[in-house]
Amino acid sequence: MNFKSTTVIAVTNQKGGVGKTTTALHLSTALSLRGFKVLAIDLDPHGNLSQGLGFSIDQVTSGIQHLIRDRAVTWGQSINELHGIHLVTANPELASVSKWIASTTNGELRLRQRISEIRGVYDYIVIDTCPGLGALLNTVLNAADHLLIPVDTGIYGYMGVKELLHEVEEIKLGTNPTLSIIGFVLTLADRTVVSRQTFQALKDQYGALVFESQIRRSVALKEASLIGQPVFTLDPESTASWDYQKLTHELIARLESAKTNHIIGETHA
Repeated sequence: MNFKSTTVIAVTNQKGGVGKTTTALHLSTALSLRGFKVLAIDLDPHGNLSQGLGFSIDQVTSGIQHLIRDRAVTWGQSINELHGIHLVTANPELASVSKWIASTTNGELRLRQRISEIRGVYDYIVIDTCPGLGALLNTVLNAADHLLIPVDTGIYGYMGVKELLHEVEEIKLGTNPTLSIIGFVLTLADRTVVSRQTFQALKDQYGALVFESQIRRSVALKEASLIGQPVFTLDPESTASWDYQKLTHELIARLESAKTNHIIGETHA
């Protein structure tokens, strides 16, 4: 048995279109490039993380929805290996799991229970989440150790954070008291006044929890998504590749610091 410590990071924001999937994909692959053993879990019925790594969701025979609902389904049956990481896929069938979770005793804890079976196998487990609040999001909040929250440069992405933080506090008061926020990252950044104002607003509100790394708008990211591969493979010299490598470096340093200083995760909505 390998008793390495496993860190579970959920990439989440209740607003869609802020770069959650892109961030989850590139964080997973960047960690793998640094020599870590990584499992990525797609928890969005659209299956964008799966497709972004080149996996056709029509081929899903045992995905995250099966692991959550059926204890007899094993991780070994559900894991695919792509681009140096292990992946558990999702497809539209996952949407029906929300109703199952809501009607099942401790349904929102099932993902945490399943992940406990493989703690120690991976260095990092990275979970991509679907937009919106509800049972699927709460399932993730109960399973995660840390949250990484992408915020785009529009006002609605920033406003959506407050709704998410309210849900986080409720989960911390109840079923996952050790849940923490590892940080906020500005995505779709550019040289506009709005982009600078959004970043400053985040800094004013959340201080040191805001990553200095920003993810700039990039054609390479769009091309990589269409082809189904990480930007590190498609264009390793692109600004997007640099931005996500820088974010990953900053995140690892923050996690290491948090182990001794206990400074992350305190926010005020």
